[in-house]
Amino acid sequence: NLPAMAQAADFLVGCHDFLSFKAADGKTATSRRTILQTRWLKRGSYLLFFIKGDGFLKNMVRIIAGTLVECGRGRYSPSVMAEIISARERTAAGITAPARGLILRSVDYR
Repeated sequence: NLPAMAQAADFLVGCHDFLSFKAADGKTATSRRTILQTRWLKRGSYLLFFIKGDGFLKNMVRIIAGTLVECGRGRYSPSVMAEIISARERTAAGITAPARGLILRSVDYR
């Protein structure tokens, strides 16, 4: 359900504490990050997820992607994303998506 995944991803945009989306062994001074944009596209049989932000925690994008896919499969409603962010607990979020298929498209420094 691509519309549900896109709706859920909209909750990520903005400055939030993304502790719920950080790997347990991730070490960082702060888990606050700003997501500038998210986008889902369907290309043939593939679903493409784009996310743009000022930085990412260890496994953050994989955990976000796994959680969004679970929204698409009906395990979570899209609005649950706000609750997951607020929980600040890794156990609140969904699965960690596999690394295969994940690519870093670009890095911009300003």
